[in-house]
Amino acid sequence: MRSGRHELVIEKMVAGAYGLGRLADGLVALVPWTLPGETVEVEVDGRGKGHVWGGLTRVVSPSPHRVSPPCPYYGRCGGCRLQHADYGAQPAIKREIAADVLGRILGWERAGGGPARVAAAPKPFAYRQRVRFHVDQRGRCGFHQARSNKVVEVEGCLLAAPEITAVLRALAGNGDYHALLAQARSVEAWLDPGGGTVRLLVELRRKARPADRRRAARLA
Repeated sequence: MRSGRHELVIEKMVAGAYGLGRLADGLVALVPWTLPGETVEVEVDGRGKGHVWGGLTRVVSPSPHRVSPPCPYYGRCGGCRLQHADYGAQPAIKREIAADVLGRILGWERAGGGPARVAAAPKPFAYRQRVRFHVDQRGRCGFHQARSNKVVEVEGCLLAAPEITAVLRALAGNGDYHALLAQARSVEAWLDPGGGTVRLLVELRRKARPADRRRAARLA
């Protein structure tokens, strides 16, 4: 593995929203949190089949589409991968990723294959009606870190509908909720857009006991 720091140019975006660049000897490096055309400094921190993983240490020459991500967990949480790009540029980046993936699967030529376009959603945040959180052995609730099963604890998610965010904030200091989290594997929140109600599904690591059911009833 080519250890140490390297400076390279991001040629394109590929699956997982990784930027693809090449080390001086031509070896492919996949680097998160980058954008096409950027010159970046990376530290090699792993090796895959025919490539290395690079951790971004510095953006030497940023893309004009680079912005400051609004999410406080961005870069640690592995859920979102393109908040560092302005929303106007994201559809073209996603089209490039889709064309690259489908091209390799279906054998399309790079110039002629792939979706014609990727349509942007009406708004970039607060639109998801269903969110699933992982819970670790210590009862911490959040999303997996990129390339890891480690849970990054979060108090909310900018992508979630406001009703879901309101429920999560209301539960933050609730003893019954945290007692359930201590035995949980995951938590899903669903919004009923017609009635405005939020339903929680708490998946326990063991069979539910009467005390668990009483806590759930009090939460409801």
